[in-house]
Amino acid sequence: MIRVADEFGCHALTLDHLAQVLITYFDEPRMTRELPQIEAISSSVFDEMQGKRLARIFQFYETRMPVRN
Repeated sequence: MIRVADEFGCHALTLDHLAQVLITYFDEPRMTRELPQIEAISSSVFDEMQGKRLARIFQFYETRMPVRN
């Protein structure tokens, strides 16, 4: 789990979506390597703006979440 958390973060909704992808599309739960790398994600101006909107919310959550040991 540590590797997944290092790669995808500890945001519960992100991990929930990741789990759903792994359960739905892969037999092996370690198939995160099949997902696109961040650098490979193309985006439009709208996508970038939406990403920034989501980042605002995620940053708020991060300030409220307990520190991971």
